Amino acid sequence: MLLGQANLSFAQPQNEQKVAATIKTLQKIFENEEAKLSEEKPISRDSSVITFLSRLSIQHKDSSYSYDNYYEAYEKLLRKQTGLAVNIDALQNFNQSQSDVEEGILYQRRAQAGIEWNILNGGYFDTRAQLKTLPAERNYFNNLASNESKDDFGIKMNECIYWFNEHKKSLLVERERILNRQIKYLEDLYFAKKIDKEQLLRSQTRIAEINGMKGIFNSYNQHIDSKFDSTLLAAEVPLFDLNYDYFFGILNTQELADSMRLFLEENLTRQNAWYNEIKLRTYARYNIYDLLTTNPSYRRFFSVGVSVGIPIPFTNKEQAAVNKYKTQKQLYTLDTDLKNQRIELLNLAYEFRYQLKQYIIFHQKRILANEAIRRERVKAKMLDADFNPLHGLELIDNLLQIDIELLDLKQNLYIKLLRIHSKQNNLPLDSMIVQLDLPNYFDFEDETERGVYVWSKIFETQNPSFIQEYIVYNQFDEAYIAVSENDKQISAKTALVKSLNKSEIDVYPMVGQNKLLDSDDFKGDLQNLLKPFNGWKIAGIHLDIEPHVRADWKSNKAELMSKYSEIIDQAKIICDSKSWKLSIDIPINMDTNYVNSMFSKVDMIRFMCYENVKLEYLVRKLSAYKEHNNKIMIALRTEDFKTRDEMELFAKALYKETGIKCFGFHDLYRLIEMDKKTMTENEKH
Repeated sequence: MLLGQANLSFAQPQNEQKVAATIKTLQKIFENEEAKLSEEKPISRDSSVITFLSRLSIQHKDSSYSYDNYYEAYEKLLRKQTGLAVNIDALQNFNQSQSDVEEGILYQRRAQAGIEWNILNGGYFDTRAQLKTLPAERNYFNNLASNESKDDFGIKMNECIYWFNEHKKSLLVERERILNRQIKYLEDLYFAKKIDKEQLLRSQTRIAEINGMKGIFNSYNQHIDSKFDSTLLAAEVPLFDLNYDYFFGILNTQELADSMRLFLEENLTRQNAWYNEIKLRTYARYNIYDLLTTNPSYRRFFSVGVSVGIPIPFTNKEQAAVNKYKTQKQLYTLDTDLKNQRIELLNLAYEFRYQLKQYIIFHQKRILANEAIRRERVKAKMLDADFNPLHGLELIDNLLQIDIELLDLKQNLYIKLLRIHSKQNNLPLDSMIVQLDLPNYFDFEDETERGVYVWSKIFETQNPSFIQEYIVYNQFDEAYIAVSENDKQISAKTALVKSLNKSEIDVYPMVGQNKLLDSDDFKGDLQNLLKPFNGWKIAGIHLDIEPHVRADWKSNKAELMSKYSEIIDQAKIICDSKSWKLSIDIPINMDTNYVNSMFSKVDMIRFMCYENVKLEYLVRKLSAYKEHNNKIMIALRTEDFKTRDEMELFAKALYKETGIKCFGFHDLYRLIEMDKKTMTENEKH
């Protein structure tokens, strides 16, 4: 059952006043809530939340341990290991017959003190070799550690969900407030038989769903000992994309693999060194012997020596083979780990990109929902009989639902970014991400000048006030209004022009009579045509005369183009005398040389980019006139696009590719019909 001002006549006399008051109240609620939604926030550039989340970590009991600390300490140790040692030896004999075989003397006691230098295996040269391989070894084990699962990701994810839950709860509270404002009036309308039970139940169900979702979010958040302060909770969270140049650069693991391989190969060389099985040491000693003889009773002397130990058999070759196979296995494990790491990060990046695409789709859905609400606002302001405040309030609730979905999707994107960073937590997060501005054709409207073609047909179905509102709310800067002899719509057009003048929208009378190509006095005929519209305040004249559509175009092309040039010259004289601008329509495929000759004669050429609306084709055609971009407008027509959104996004793409800032939309009647169709389809879904 529909509800609107047109339905009031069906109310019972005793309820009519009450129903009308209820509808008016609901309309005020809609206008009030819609006004709040229209306050757009600027795009946030605050990265404090994602930065805070990325730095969260579990506080371990032994937080001082790390591979870097270990290797710094290990390097200091090796540098101090010179292989030198001080030896002190004392001996007391209880059996006086003991003798030193080497010295051939009998002694009661002896003492030796000296310095020993271990040179090869386990000695000076061995530690120096280890020092050379230490940097590569450090890189190797740090890489292995970076591939291990990180305990810290869990706390980052929990805190991320907590932050988004708090903001989703705020939106749920807002939805609940708006629904509660209207529920009493819905009940009144239901009992007055103005809405069916399904519509009332739909609102009650939405309230129940909101309470259920609030319970879920509260249940999760109450178990999180959040570290967010009030400033971070109030911050905005921008949308991020991966910095793919940087990201794929770090995925190029060849340099890392080479570094790891260098360590293993250097370590293998050190292990296979010939001295590893040979023991070599030198020593110097001072010896004191307490002899059994009385003369002399003591003997003191210095001694130096060298000690060499060689195993039998010498197994260096066999040990080298064992070490080689061991290293090959390590290299294989390394290559596999690095390959798996790259694959995992690529998969994470793909998943992130896919979810980002979903977010963009929902963002465009929000734009459409916002546009539907804006149209309802226009209807409400124009007291359109088709305006339904309940439908408008449902659209607002749908918009808030989309906002919650967008928060959900952004939450998943943030979790994915934190996951990727946890796999590469030795790299700065700021270098891995870039802020992303979503495509929005309302931004495009602010950057460009937009005009709309207004043919007489629109005045048969819409009043001037509605047309003016539509032009204003669609942010058109110019209106090209068709004029003709004996114009039946002159009063409606005049009313529209006056209201557009108040809205500071430029007006151009649009002359589209091809019969003027046969005129012997174009200047006079044009002045006579415009005479009924002399009261208009206009910015210039737009000629929509198209010689290329004439039946005799192919057989009489040269003469028609000559006449067309003459018409332009005459129109320019009139415009210059009035300080008006002159613009013309030209098909995009017209001869380039002829078009270039026109730029000096007119203030604006509006290229009719119809039928073949392939981006590459239009960019190529328009590139021939790049030096005249400030005198070019691109005219697009509704017939070439399925939806208004598609048309607007295509215009934005052309702007980005060509730098042309002026766009004309053909035409107002078809734009409104296209919007109605889109609105109807959205309501079905």
